[in-house]
Amino acid sequence: MKYRAAIIGCGNIAGGYDRQIPKEWAFTHAGAYHLCEQTDLVAVHDVDPAAMERFRQKWGPVACYRDIREMIAKEQPHIVSICSPTETHAKVFQTICEQDVPAIFCEKPLSYHLQDALKMPDIAVGRTVAVNYFRRWNVTFQNLKTKIDARQYGEPVKIVAYYTKGFVHNASHLIDQLIWFFGPVQKARVMKIWWKDPNDAGIDFELEFASSPTAHIFHMKGLEYNFFEADLFFSKGRVLLGQRGQEMIEFDSSLEPHYGQFFILKERNRRETDWKNCMKAAVDDLVACMGTKKKPKCSLQDAVGTLEVCTSLQSQIQTQN
Repeated sequence: MKYRAAIIGCGNIAGGYDRQIPKEWAFTHAGAYHLCEQTDLVAVHDVDPAAMERFRQKWGPVACYRDIREMIAKEQPHIVSICSPTETHAKVFQTICEQDVPAIFCEKPLSYHLQDALKMPDIAVGRTVAVNYFRRWNVTFQNLKTKIDARQYGEPVKIVAYYTKGFVHNASHLIDQLIWFFGPVQKARVMKIWWKDPNDAGIDFELEFASSPTAHIFHMKGLEYNFFEADLFFSKGRVLLGQRGQEMIEFDSSLEPHYGQFFILKERNRRETDWKNCMKAAVDDLVACMGTKKKPKCSLQDAVGTLEVCTSLQSQIQTQN
């Protein structure tokens, strides 16, 4: 069966990041629908006609709509991607659910307001919903999680990470990934505020996990380049996730070769992760879950949990001078 897909919002993550129609891997929703053998992209929505026209010139003859309800009524999509600005997510999500669309692929964060996100699971009952914290579909990281759970690196000890841009839009990817690896956050604490925004901020912050490790995450202010890196320390080794998750380096605890009296960390394996295939894997996973009780690898409930941590940090920012 071919599933009909539609996209709301015609910006970069919808189709702009792919420089051309992909043949093997994609960065965007449109590219992932193009590569998935079980989906056809049939329609897009945007409030800007020029944006839709640019999208159609690049991606081919899709139907364009300025009204979401009209698009769903006429095109009858099985899957709708929400790629509109974050402040519209909650309203768009409700509109899609009211039109009885079977599946939703929503961009992160779910909302700027936790109270809106907390309503979404009830609104979405009976539907399959995935949220694009895309690293959960990275096969390399799935294998890493298996190793962490099996304690192949020993016990988790400390996480040190760095990011640019705002913590809600950028570092929330890391928050979600660390929750996935290490379980729920017991406590989130703002350490330093670099800059404020009504919906986001640049902050240094600390996360304490139920499984014992503490993460210290630092904002890199004023850089002309994008930087996103996480260093995971364990009792028997270390894993460095570099280049925005595109590279992974594993270190083992090894006897120091000259003195032979103590242990050091020795690089064992350096590889490119499976980052290029995340978007297509997300759509494949969403399709596989439709009509079943299975949840996508990043579910609506997962994204709500990440937003709860972000909201805790945001509330601390608002109370500090």
